[in-house]
Amino acid sequence: MNILITGANGFVGSFLVERLGQAGHSVTTITRKTHGDISQIQNWEKILKHHNIEIIVHLAALVHQMGKNLGLRDYKKINVETTQKLAKAASNLKVNTFIFLSSIKVNGEENPIQYTSDSVPSPSDPYGESKLLAERAIEEIAASSKTLFVTLRPPLIYGKQVKANMLKLVNLIKRGTPLPLALVKNQRSLLYIGNLVNSIETIIDSNSFRSGQNFTYLISDHDDCSTPTLIRDIAEVLSKRAYLIPIPLLVLKLVFQVLGRADQHKRIAHSLSLSPSLFMNDFKWKPPYTRKEGLRLSFQEHIDFQDK
Repeated sequence: MNILITGANGFVGSFLVERLGQAGHSVTTITRKTHGDISQIQNWEKILKHHNIEIIVHLAALVHQMGKNLGLRDYKKINVETTQKLAKAASNLKVNTFIFLSSIKVNGEENPIQYTSDSVPSPSDPYGESKLLAERAIEEIAASSKTLFVTLRPPLIYGKQVKANMLKLVNLIKRGTPLPLALVKNQRSLLYIGNLVNSIETIIDSNSFRSGQNFTYLISDHDDCSTPTLIRDIAEVLSKRAYLIPIPLLVLKLVFQVLGRADQHKRIAHSLSLSPSLFMNDFKWKPPYTRKEGLRLSFQEHIDFQDK
């Protein structure tokens, strides 16, 4: 297959390019280095024609950035307008399949009840809103298209090159830092990069769906865990001891509020659980890696690399 991947040098893209190349596909990459600012590309059809593209995997996005006060307008240029342009070009040329990586933030930031494919979208920040607008733009294009459109909404994605909050947590555990989270009883869904890449491969290889359709799926490791369990599992991978201190949940919340980190408290102490059952049923898919396998492959190798 001739496959085009946007955001190909990003966290997900770099893994996907390598895997699809190994599988024998011809991969065309779109990065800032090869094509400049993706939002400035006007003639997508020329690019698609030149490389005879059959499959598009659209990963490029302006992602949620902690500490930066970005509004919907900041996100729309890449996340909505560029997605719309590329999807329209794909439809015009009757590209076989368009795979769009969205986000569970379309559904919301937290939930007392597990999100399913029937859950009503309720984004709580501009990034989530922009992803929902992109999905709606795709839905409108798909209504009169011969192209198959598949949207995936993942939770936090982790892997060997993960950064941001997950890397901070790994480093805290590595240093043996006491963490006041022993009493947290939440449920969080995660997605190992290997499982995400495999799900995209499954879509590419599937012959079960006809063109001219639009599907949206929630995707995860299908193996939720609490924050304390995640910490213990990472500590086990690193051959470290997890130092979890029992602090009353109300006190923990107040401490985060005083520090001006209420959003961080939500990510640590609240639940964000989703069900990938519809995708598993439709594509006869099972995550090839368990959560513990994904953590081992991610953080043991990552820490070894950091220590060299």
